[in-house]
Amino acid sequence: MLQRDAPDPLHLQISGQLRELIATRAWPPHHRVLPEMMLAKQLGVARGTLRKAVKGLVDEGLLVQVQGRGTFVTSLGFSGPVEHDMLSLAEAMSSHGIRVDTQVLARELVEASPRMLRLLELPEQAATRLHRLERLRTAEDSPVAYFVNYVREDLCPELDNNRLASRSLYELIEHVVGLRIAAGQRSFEARAAQPDMAERLEVPVGFPLQYFEQVTYLDDGRAVELSEVWVRSDRVRLTSMVTRAQEAPSTP
Repeated sequence: MLQRDAPDPLHLQISGQLRELIATRAWPPHHRVLPEMMLAKQLGVARGTLRKAVKGLVDEGLLVQVQGRGTFVTSLGFSGPVEHDMLSLAEAMSSHGIRVDTQVLARELVEASPRMLRLLELPEQAATRLHRLERLRTAEDSPVAYFVNYVREDLCPELDNNRLASRSLYELIEHVVGLRIAAGQRSFEARAAQPDMAERLEVPVGFPLQYFEQVTYLDDGRAVELSEVWVRSDRVRLTSMVTRAQEAPSTP
């Protein structure tokens, strides 16, 4: 019940009540919040007041607003590194004590397309075959990320499904194949979940996903793998530490 004579502003009272609904799971993850006009009428407040309360919860990462679809409850539970640490998502999550499982959905050998050859820094006319892997990663029994990986067959002749389900791809390349991963180049963008991806990740169509593409390099400079990854924005938050370069001292 809102107290209009209380010292706390109405928007803070509202955000407190909504936060409690989320914390007690009265509003579970992915719950769709009533449209702004309806919820404001239900609470007996102006839409601007409600909008301010909702914005605070969006800034906290408890709610997410999807253009054209509405506002949904998130379930943020992990913050992963964007740069510096060359960890797979599975390794990073496991290091935080989160139980991670992997389903291998498909595995096949494919011919590298011209675009893949370019990204893997191979000659345009090279007849290169790649292991194409489709995998779904879950954390605490809930989908977190969907992967499509392309691994060079000439560098990694065999990839075993059982091992792929129980170990990260990086671990397999390093500890089973015997290669040393040194670096990766990632590019990021936001993408709306298309029907097939929404079904795989158990989110509404149009839900905002974090998408990144990565080329992984060995310690001798060769590109070994290309990956495309779709990550649920309500389950994983990617973070980065940036520093400002120091200016060189001026010459007297």
